[in-house]
This record gives sequence, C-alpha cells and structure tokens, in this order.
Amino acid sequence: MLPAPSPAPLIALHGVSKGYHEAGTLHTVLHNVDVTFATGETIALMGKSGSGKSTLLNLVSGIDTPDAGDIVVAGASLVQMNEQQRTLFRRRMVGFVFQFFNLVPTLTVLENVLLPLELNGTTGAPARQIALDLLEQVGLAPRRTAYPDRLSGGEQQRIAIARALAHSPPLILADEPTGNLDSDTSAHVLALLDRLVRQTGKTMLMVTHSPDVAAVADRVLHLREGRLVEDARTASAALR
Repeated sequence: MLPAPSPAPLIALHGVSKGYHEAGTLHTVLHNVDVTFATGETIALMGKSGSGKSTLLNLVSGIDTPDAGDIVVAGASLVQMNEQQRTLFRRRMVGFVFQFFNLVPTLTVLENVLLPLELNGTTGAPARQIALDLLEQVGLAPRRTAYPDRLSGGEQQRIAIARALAHSPPLILADEPTGNLDSDTSAHVLALLDRLVRQTGKTMLMVTHSPDVAAVADRVLHLREGRLVEDARTASAALR
C-alpha cells in the first residue's frame, strides 16, 4: 500500500528576493529564499534588526511584492494578483497581531473584534456571537463596552488576538506580539496566543527577538545575510 501523499504546504516561497534602495544603494534583505510552511505549524522568525523579518511577513501577507520569485499561499500566487486582489486575500486569509496592538481607539472592545467579521460580510447576531465567544476565551467579555485606552497593555493584546482570530483566517502573522509587555504579562499573552492558534489549527509566523517566545514554535528560522537558516534543534525534531 502506497503511503498517503503529504498535504500541500499552506505557504511556499520560491526563489524570493527583496531589496530596498537607500541613498542610491540597493540593500538586499532577502536573497533567493526557498521555504515552505505547513498548515498548523507555528514558526518563529529571528534575526537582528533590519535582517528582513518584517519584510518577510509583509511579503507573505501581500502587503509588499518580491523583486523576484513567487509566493504561493493556499494554492494562490500572490505575485499574480493585482493590488485589489491582494487586499481581499489579506482580509479573508490573514489575521495580524502587532507589537503595539493597533486597536481602533474610537471603537469599543467588542466593535474592534467585530471589525474583521464585518469586513468579510458577517454581521448582526452571528457576528456578535462569534466576537463574544472569543472575548470569553481571552477573558475580557466583561470589558466589551470599554475603549482601548481604558485597558492595560496585556488586555489590549488579548483583544488584538481575539480580533486576529475573529474571521477564522488560516494564517496568523504576529510581529513581536509580546515586545511591548512586561515579562509576566508576556508569558500569559504568549500562552493564550499559542493555545488559541493551535486549537483552531492555524498556521502562525511569528517575528521575535525573544528565545522564550521562540521556544513555543515548532520551527525556529534565523534570517542571516538575506537567507533563512533553520535552528538545528527544530530541524532535527522535525525529522523524528
């Protein structure tokens, strides 16, 4: 009996390069990158400042386009999409968690979580129930009528996690998700993010400088001189 074929990766980068011009000089941050990320994987991206970690997230989300190569997400080439198509792709397929939360200050907690649902056409009672269920899971349903400026940093990030998951995107992109929190709050928020992502089967790419944050990932990739290098420990674990 033949073994079952391996499922196609959720994300595949093929020969991706990206650079920026500064003061008349081209700075290449990604050089001929080939990598795949499977459905349900959590991947930590590490590297020094300016190494291209956030650039990689921008490329995978379709915010930016590569200078060369192709990026395929859920079987669709982002390079072949126009700007409007990439916007719709991002709205439906991606949830974002940012270092500085990026909540809308004029919207309540509940309204912030409802936002991605409404953008994707889910409104009324069904949307409200999804949002309230997520707020229960992050422990903030009692604060649903509060505004972001009335919340602590940890509470704001928990709301941001609920918002990222609200429309059930297959891909979560987290850019230094605990970078603006103290160590105790960081540990709590990280555990919550990891649990919710895994129990819903999402793929998560997470930029971090913290070894403690990277420790929850299935794979740790380091960006060095424009290339991705996998941490030897996670690479050997994947082979077992």
